[in-house]
Amino acid sequence: MKSRLVSRHPARVLGVAMMLALLAVASILFGPQGTPRLRLDPGMTALLPESGAALDAFKRASAAFGDDDVLLVVWRDDDIFSVRHLAAFKRFVTGAADLPGVVRIDSLAAAADIGIEAEASYVGRFLDPLPDTDEAARALRARALSNRLVAGLFVSRSGDALVAALAFDQSLDTHTLGARVAAVNTLSDAMAPDIEQFASGPLALRLDLARLLESDLLRVTPIAMLTTLLVAAFAFRSLHGIVVPIAANGMTTAITLAAMALVGPPLNFVTASVPPVVYVIGFAYAVHVVAAFDRLRGEAGSNRAAIKAVLDDVFLPLTLTAATTVIAFAALAASPITSIRVFGAFVALGTLLAWLGAMSIVPAALCFARPLRSPASAGATTRSWPEHLAGFSSRNRRGILLGGALLALLCGALADRIEVNTAVMSNFAPGHTAQKNFERLESVIGGPVPMRILVEAPGVEGFRDPDVVKALDVFEAWLEQQREIAGSYAVNDYLRALFRTLAPLSADTHGLPHTPRLLAHTLLLAEPGTLHRFVDADMRLGIIRLQTRAVSTAEVNALATRIESYLVNHPPPFRADIAGMTTLTARSVDELTTGQVRSLCLALVAIAILISVLFASIRIGLSAVVPNALPIVAYFGLLGLLPIQLNLTNSLVACAVFGIAIDDTVHFLTRYAQNLERHGREKAVVATLRGVLRPVTLTTFALVAGFAALGAAELRSQAEFGLLAAATLLVAWIVDLVFTPALFGLLQPRLAFQRRP
Repeated sequence: MKSRLVSRHPARVLGVAMMLALLAVASILFGPQGTPRLRLDPGMTALLPESGAALDAFKRASAAFGDDDVLLVVWRDDDIFSVRHLAAFKRFVTGAADLPGVVRIDSLAAAADIGIEAEASYVGRFLDPLPDTDEAARALRARALSNRLVAGLFVSRSGDALVAALAFDQSLDTHTLGARVAAVNTLSDAMAPDIEQFASGPLALRLDLARLLESDLLRVTPIAMLTTLLVAAFAFRSLHGIVVPIAANGMTTAITLAAMALVGPPLNFVTASVPPVVYVIGFAYAVHVVAAFDRLRGEAGSNRAAIKAVLDDVFLPLTLTAATTVIAFAALAASPITSIRVFGAFVALGTLLAWLGAMSIVPAALCFARPLRSPASAGATTRSWPEHLAGFSSRNRRGILLGGALLALLCGALADRIEVNTAVMSNFAPGHTAQKNFERLESVIGGPVPMRILVEAPGVEGFRDPDVVKALDVFEAWLEQQREIAGSYAVNDYLRALFRTLAPLSADTHGLPHTPRLLAHTLLLAEPGTLHRFVDADMRLGIIRLQTRAVSTAEVNALATRIESYLVNHPPPFRADIAGMTTLTARSVDELTTGQVRSLCLALVAIAILISVLFASIRIGLSAVVPNALPIVAYFGLLGLLPIQLNLTNSLVACAVFGIAIDDTVHFLTRYAQNLERHGREKAVVATLRGVLRPVTLTTFALVAGFAALGAAELRSQAEFGLLAAATLLVAWIVDLVFTPALFGLLQPRLAFQRRP
């Protein structure tokens, strides 16, 4: 029944598949407003957990004080504090505030200018009014550099640069946001074309990463597919061997992407790997069917008769393979990160579609393959290799198994050296504009990476209590001693400046208002817009803004851990929670990365149970796990050996390779069990290798070439992903052809539902 529809009505099967693929492509390209449904969003929110105290603190901080995902526009010139440049900067800030998508701008133009001059106090804004002489501009520069709330934040500490921080509507998609940022840059260039300008900060880096990711998807992915195609062409040397796997797999991948476009979120740094992983798995399935067709059609006499024999031959191993692969990726549902669960769900869906395509589209297309000129020649060049490999595995079984154990021990020891770390800047090649601008930003403000701490005072209007403000001041002083922190800004800094203006003599003695009455009087001088940058309207929630040099997730997490340890050992009279996007994503990324290992272990256990049930043997189930675990252990050993850190992107290598390794192992095990019913143990190994050697080898080398092509990606994390995947696939291939026959040659697996002769 499973071959009747395909062999009798191949044109109908292909027609339905093509129609579904065209509908899938149309649904991807044309959304409700005529725009593509499948979008790219490299935002970090996709990597956040769905719940937890850290996420709650982040949401409360964002609701009260806005987001810290900002664009920093820098103007730099030795004479930046001149009447002309200050006037131009104010026009830029005013004009940018009116641009669509911009929701907030913080800069020197709106910063509070507080002090005492000629024994008279003043409270105003730095650029309101503008200085009318260069001498007044230089005086303004001196006041800015002495103002703790401005120096190092809106003005470089050397006084040669001005910084504007722009926040945008968070609902904007990546392409729209990119257009809005481009409009800001255009306006900035127009206002002061004769001075050095650049844009950086979290938002600029995110958009630069999006551009690289999109470029690699459109440029490198087709190159990888073409490389795969060339290897398949060299191996099969037939039109059907080239066209059928690519076309069938393209259809199933397109349908998977359409499902993502219709019900899934935009592609991000995790889910962008779904298309290549689905393509890899589907290509392997298609190659197994094509290789079986080439092997069997010489005996069948006609293409349609061969298709019946092929489906009888590959149905069981491919079905069990698909089932185990689905389990492997479904195990990612245990992740607390939505993007990882989405990745696992859609790769599982793509695997099912790839299996369906291998069972229908591929054989239907093969019905129209050109007849063999010399049937006996099919696969003749590899006929002696199965005997050689089987003999080698049998003669050297003990050494091979011992070698596998030693490899596992060595790689396990090397894996202990792995560092879990995701450094955003390492994604850019040396000399990339984004990297240069980031380094220029660091030279301007010292700490280019933002970090925030949400502070909750006890009781209503808790920040009207001098003791709370004093404790906050002590905490901030400790923060500034940390080597990663270049600057910190909190309400106590604003109150100190106001208090000095109100009562300079008392401020010299106490620094901060030390009685409730003095604090209340000081707050009367506060400008609401400036005050509410640091505390909410209820005077209960406050924010400490930090500028840090912690670029990588390891550095961010180390600093966060140190801060939390200090709060535990020196508990202040307020609650403090690290609440910035930087820290939340750093911890999520590291948990996500290490969580991949847990998911792989869960998948191995689930697959061991499934195979134990299918073969009615716990021993077989546990043995089947070993050849799949070895390439993964080798991958982690390779990470420990090379100067490469385990990060968000390359942690997916293990999942991708595991999906292929389990396929080949299940193919071998299923065929070996079937051949044991007909032959003795040694002949069963030979017959099994004869069936799997060619497709496994062709699949491996095509995919190694395809993944290696990703090494040309501009995004360094994608390049690492491709090269590590290629290396690990080679290890998996060696294991499948040498270790697996040696191991399974000791066993006598029998399928629980297989008919006995």
